[in-house]
Formats: sequence, C-alpha cells, structure tokens
Amino acid sequence: MKINATENAVFDDKGTLHIDGASYIEGMDDYEWFFCIDRSELPKLYAEISNDEVSSDDLPDLFIKTIIDREINVARLKEICEFKKIDHHFDCWW
Repeated sequence: MKINATENAVFDDKGTLHIDGASYIEGMDDYEWFFCIDRSELPKLYAEISNDEVSSDDLPDLFIKTIIDREINVARLKEICEFKKIDHHFDCWW
C-alpha cells in the first residue's frame, strides 16, 4: 500500500512490516531504501509514534493509519528505532 509519495508498505505472512522507498530526481543520484521491523517490535514503535497502546490484532491497520495521518516516513521511523533501541533493519542503495 502507498503510504506517501515515495514509500510503500506491506506486512508479510509473519506480520513483519516492510517499507520500501525510492528517490529518482533528475540530476541527482538515485537511491532506494528498505526498512523492516518484526511484528514483535512493532508495539514498541507504535507506542513511540502514537503515545498509545493497542492490541496486537489491531496493530497493523492502526500503525499504517498513524504513519499516514502523521506523515511519518522511514527516516523518522529509523531515528526513533535507533534512539529507543528498537530492533529493526534498514538498508539503502545508491
């Protein structure tokens, strides 16, 4: 699902959230990024971005709605994860 102009999100069958994005600006270097977070870590990240707790069954939809409504991109999710020591994966290709 499209979450903003440059990023898409999907939950796999194990509940892991994957977000990928890309920047293709003429005259600039192209790059792509990939962020993922395991379902077990998602409640921690959701609590940080929403100041709310939610049951795990409702979490995927509420997480996506929250990042769309608050215009939170991968760069911000990555910063929060690093600051709060929330396990995640990030990769960027130039």
